[in-house]
Amino acid sequence: IDTYRIEQAKRLLAGADVPMKQVAEQTGFSHGNSFARAFRRATGLSPREFRQRASALGAQSDEE
Repeated sequence: IDTYRIEQAKRLLAGADVPMKQVAEQTGFSHGNSFARAFRRATGLSPREFRQRASALGAQSDEE
């Protein structure tokens, strides 16, 4: 279940500019802190770091 929720969060973070709190709520976390902790434990990155990297990768692929 947690893996599914984290994968869903990754899609939301990499896609539209959805606020972090909304990503947490949409993936079933009641608090942003518990979401951030679970996300970091699963990915090694904070949600913000993941979003920044995904955004940078998206910009690079747009240039190609």
